Amino acid sequence: MVDSSPLIPGTHGRKQGHRVLCCCDSRKAVILINLIALAFSIYLIIINALNGTLRGDIVSIVVYCVSILFHLIVICSAIQFHRCAVIIAIIWQIIKIILVVIFLILNGTSGEYTKLTETAKRVYIISNVIWFGVTFIVLYAEMVYVREVKLGIMSRKYHEREKYSW
Repeated sequence: MVDSSPLIPGTHGRKQGHRVLCCCDSRKAVILINLIALAFSIYLIIINALNGTLRGDIVSIVVYCVSILFHLIVICSAIQFHRCAVIIAIIWQIIKIILVVIFLILNGTSGEYTKLTETAKRVYIISNVIWFGVTFIVLYAEMVYVREVKLGIMSRKYHEREKYSW
């Protein structure tokens, strides 16, 4: 019997690839999760500017802006099945995590955190916890996507039957 499936040879018409967060393939997940992370980054800039934690902090502002740029680039790259920009975004995510950890340590030891009101402290802690969670989910989805593009699981050729959903 000859496999006439337009999908990956030997799969007998079954979908291949990893389900990210048990809901969608890695390409859709990268697009959706980066859209959510983009909105969250914009939200954090606004919240932190309003509660005064961004006052004079050029490093945080640059990190937010570069992150927003990378979220947009990754969304466009995933739509086009490119992986190079996503790899660069993964590297940025790791650098960003390191920068934020260093910033949180320095901010906690410098006394800036103690000057905040109780409400601002709660918002600061909650937004950072959510930020780390979103960042790790973005990182996970992007790494799965890059792996699947490299293996040929995620490509235009084998993604033909998914056209109806986009």
